Amino acid sequence: MPSCHLTLRGQKPAPEGYPTAPTTLGDHLKRRRLDLGLEQAQVAEILGVHLNTVQTWERNHKAPYARHVPRIHSFLGYCPVDHEPFPARLRCVREALGLGQRELARRLGTSQQVLKDWEHGRYRPSARFRVGIRKLLGVDPGRSGAGR
Repeated sequence: MPSCHLTLRGQKPAPEGYPTAPTTLGDHLKRRRLDLGLEQAQVAEILGVHLNTVQTWERNHKAPYARHVPRIHSFLGYCPVDHEPFPARLRCVREALGLGQRELARRLGTSQQVLKDWEHGRYRPSARFRVGIRKLLGVDPGRSGAGR
């Protein structure tokens, strides 16, 4: 029987449940894990958490605590909201540093409620706080919008 020297090339189909357009940290985590061909237990070990914790995050049942986010960002190799508007970037950088809202508010010299308002996009920081945020976090809150 003759042999054929033809090589077929094609993209391997994505695994079932593969997040093609991840929107949550859990989606990004699952995508990275599948890209690396890792099991959830392996990711749990890398991140220093229990297997059930990784499963909960990937199912988007709960978001990770701020103390876990730096390790998750390290595992991902990026902050998943770098292209997002200021409120999302502020929260991402705060979490990447392992800071809670109370601690970051203290460092910036404002209240936790004001920081929450910034992170939810209800207000933009005033000029005084924009300078402090840029210095402390390297995140530019922009110039427009009401200050608080």
